Amino acid sequence: GIGVLIVGIVLTLTGCSSKPAATPPAPPAPPAPSKPTVPSNSTDSITPPHIPTAQEKSYAATVYAEAGGQNKRSKQAVAHVMNNRIGTRTSWTDIEAVISAKYQFDGYNSPMYQAAMNYYNNGICNNSIERAAMDECLAVVIPIYSGAEADITGGALYFHSFPNPSDWAYHNSYTQVYVSGTEKFWFYK
Repeated sequence: GIGVLIVGIVLTLTGCSSKPAATPPAPPAPPAPSKPTVPSNSTDSITPPHIPTAQEKSYAATVYAEAGGQNKRSKQAVAHVMNNRIGTRTSWTDIEAVISAKYQFDGYNSPMYQAAMNYYNNGICNNSIERAAMDECLAVVIPIYSGAEADITGGALYFHSFPNPSDWAYHNSYTQVYVSGTEKFWFYK
């Protein structure tokens, strides 16, 4: 009798029952389909393509008009200078306010700027070299605009591309910043 009592207690404590279950438990649900991933040799995940905002397009078009014929590093440095100016004047609250300010960037609203905006908004550009430069300018500004890319200019607020840095009238008023890979530009803070 004691043995039956012990077996009954053990079965109760382990959740077993001497009676069969009325219905068998449902099989586990199949796993949800997984999202596509990048091959295992990469730690990046696939994200949808970025759709540029109107400000990013205008920013990229200004960089194109200022440095479109130069290498990527030069485009990045020029873009950083523009971005560094946000907040340096009361009216410069965003990138559009900076690049559109009078007497700041000659490239803004220039024919090159207009060509880039036409390409960014309408996809119209028949010259593959210009298209590649415009694409590179857009790719350069997006991580700068979002704050994902650190400033490569050390806080520069000005640049010029005169043949000689001393040709710039305000040369002695600012500290020159050397940015490697941008030999056609001089940067100042």
